[in-house]
Amino acid sequence: RIEGGLRTKGYFKRSYNGKALISIITVVLNGEDHLEETILSVINQTYDNVEYIIIDGGSTDGTLDIIKRYTDKIDYWISEKDRGIYDAWNKAIQISCGQWIGFLGSDDFYELNAVQIYVESINLYSEVEFISSQSYFCTKDKKIIRKVGKAWNWKDFSIYMNTAHVGSLHHMSLFENYGIYDIHFRVCGDYELLLRAGNKLKAGFVNEVLC
Repeated sequence: RIEGGLRTKGYFKRSYNGKALISIITVVLNGEDHLEETILSVINQTYDNVEYIIIDGGSTDGTLDIIKRYTDKIDYWISEKDRGIYDAWNKAIQISCGQWIGFLGSDDFYELNAVQIYVESINLYSEVEFISSQSYFCTKDKKIIRKVGKAWNWKDFSIYMNTAHVGSLHHMSLFENYGIYDIHFRVCGDYELLLRAGNKLKAGFVNEVLC
């Protein structure tokens, strides 16, 4: 087990002066090819109250070298074996300090002002616990394949996952009310958690590509 980041030096972020802390979580295992761009897309966000947590599953390539390169910009990172992506997400949720949580894959990246747009959009709603946007699926050289993600609605969502999970934020109350991810799923655990809320899910939507 190896860990680092600002927290290990006693520096913890919080929400303040009406500015919500947004926690971004990246889970990675042997992701040296794209991880640096992922990290840069988070630490360079225009919104200035972002907490970044990286959970590494025990990489054996150059992933840890990349993480350590940015350790003074990452709030907390840890490298140890886990039971898969949902186990790693759960670990990160339990140590997150943000009011809102986003999950950014180790080969995904945000647009520069993504978090700022999310926050501004959240403020337009009287009550929301999940907000999603649109995302581009791209090739390795960033050639756009297609655009995914549309506004949540129960009729469609009860049949298939019609939101882009990477392009979304979850209020901490969502996990407090419905629990954390079921680690017995290999895939679709993100869909299953939102299904627990059913048609009671208080969802918002940003009609822009943010990741």
